[in-house]
Amino acid sequence: KHRTPNTEHQTIHVIISHDVDHLFVPSGRARLREFIHPKLWLELTKLLLTGKISLHRFWVIFSYHFKKSRNNIKGLLDFDIQHGVKATYFFGMNNGLGLIYKPEDAKPFIELVRFKGFDAGVHGIIYDDYEGMKMERDTWTSLMGTPPECLRMHYVRYDDNTFTRLSQLGYVYDSTEFYKGERKTIRGPYKVGSMWEFPLNIMECYLPPDNNTKDYMLDAEQLKAQTLRIIDELRAKGINYLTVLFHDPGFTELKQGYRDWYTWLVKYVEESPDFDFMSYREAIGQLERESN
Repeated sequence: KHRTPNTEHQTIHVIISHDVDHLFVPSGRARLREFIHPKLWLELTKLLLTGKISLHRFWVIFSYHFKKSRNNIKGLLDFDIQHGVKATYFFGMNNGLGLIYKPEDAKPFIELVRFKGFDAGVHGIIYDDYEGMKMERDTWTSLMGTPPECLRMHYVRYDDNTFTRLSQLGYVYDSTEFYKGERKTIRGPYKVGSMWEFPLNIMECYLPPDNNTKDYMLDAEQLKAQTLRIIDELRAKGINYLTVLFHDPGFTELKQGYRDWYTWLVKYVEESPDFDFMSYREAIGQLERESN
């Protein structure tokens, strides 16, 4: 779409990424434990009887537990392509903190992401041990035939040495730094050794003011308002890169608030002269030119 350049504001370059925490439903006892969840069913029944959710909404949440897939990569890819989003998808090469799929299960999805023209990287588990971090990198290399260029740590975990280790391992860029206590990060990209670190300014599940609201009861308007506040803070600091994480399961009717927010954000960027979409690779090229 043609957009008239805005001379009043410097363009904000929006970099979007998706962490793939789940691929399929749990199996065996884990699957049974998840389905037999009396607290959830009682809570849903109460919401239905008090009129806080419709019968349709009740069924959407209930039927989710019968699905075989726990990812929405294909739907998200189609949406991103349609709207010119230049996203990066991060896949696990190890297990931990609820990430339970095998690297070989991820391979066809990584190949699909690349076939569609998007970048893919490692969703790391180990952040505090060089050899463990190297093992995850080597697993990707063995699986895909070439070393990974990028990474984000699962649960955005890191310590004082994480980014230095990642640089030593040859990663081109990382996007892990996030201030959970502030539920946002007001900081622009910077270099650690030869690697670029892209602090994560927005993570959709940290946009609500607290963690008490259930995912399936979120109001997208609240998420939109917080997003605009963060953008204003970035502008005030002279930061013209906005790094956003949206988890692919959020692009479903189950998590309607998150889906509506992401749809709004993408169209907002697409239609505004103050914003454009940029990949991490493109941002690095621009940052390197600016630094020279």
